[in-house]
Amino acid sequence: MMQRYAVVLAGGVGKRLWPFSRTHLPKQFIPFHDTTLLEQTVSRVRRCVAQEHCFVMTNSAYRTEVMRHVGSMIADCICETRSENTAPAMIRAWYTLSNRVRDEGVVLYVPSDHYITDFHAYTVAINAAYALAEKLQCIVLIGIPQTYIATTFGCVRLGDVILEGDDGASAYYVDSFHEKPTREIAEVYFTRPDIVWNAGIVCAPLSVLHTIFETYLPDMVQGIAAEKPVIPCSFDCAVLERLPPRSCALIKGNFVWSDVGTIPTFIAASPGRSDAVVAVRGATRNTVHAVKKVVLVGVSDLYVIETDDMFVVMRSHDVERIDLIMAELSNRGLEECM
Repeated sequence: MMQRYAVVLAGGVGKRLWPFSRTHLPKQFIPFHDTTLLEQTVSRVRRCVAQEHCFVMTNSAYRTEVMRHVGSMIADCICETRSENTAPAMIRAWYTLSNRVRDEGVVLYVPSDHYITDFHAYTVAINAAYALAEKLQCIVLIGIPQTYIATTFGCVRLGDVILEGDDGASAYYVDSFHEKPTREIAEVYFTRPDIVWNAGIVCAPLSVLHTIFETYLPDMVQGIAAEKPVIPCSFDCAVLERLPPRSCALIKGNFVWSDVGTIPTFIAASPGRSDAVVAVRGATRNTVHAVKKVVLVGVSDLYVIETDDMFVVMRSHDVERIDLIMAELSNRGLEECM
């Protein structure tokens, strides 16, 4: 069996989750059900990978925070000086590992900020991904069966069955990838059992990644090797969507998964939600996440959010426009609010 490695991707800022996720304290470091999402992720991964083979990929600005939370559980941090999306981060981690172990092994990339409670089913799926990646010598993803209509996740259409797992972790070839759908398309996808959510979990032999990165992103590989800035892009767009048919496989995960990536999903899953809300004079359809008691008078369709240092009040439809809000705050020099 090939040596197993894992890289937890923890360099993002989680802008869609503002104001819970902030530049100085991104989503992966937020306390969530007693521990941070990063700690939960590393704990899950460590069920499959030894400490000396477990790494965290992060921005250099967050290295201290990473080591404070999980330094005793991992081998080391791999740092980037700029946030350049998933493709550069994954290439940098692959480049670092390959220099240490010469492309000998299988690596798992996992986002640091997802919420999963069924550790056993997760472990089954991850172990199956490692085994399948080694057997087929290809990229293997984890897909999640849809549980509601969603426009915030990329999707994967399943191809031929490779293996029907007795434990629920069945394996398939990937037929095609689909970007985050519109509401209308998402409603159609939800009726299709052959379409699953892409959980952003990637497993592959280091040697296979070497070939793929050199084939599809040679300039990026050279730039990262030379410690030069590269063009930010996602691994999905830069690599996965360009792969030929049947060159990528998928394990269907048999566990409940959430990327808690939007304000509504975070509040719904958060144990810190407050019920201390008083609504009078027809106040309705408001969502409150606060420690202090909040009195709502005659208002509707609002989000009221309390953080450690500020209150945010926004209309419900503005939770889908966080990028515009962040841009306006930046233009007005209000970086302390970001």
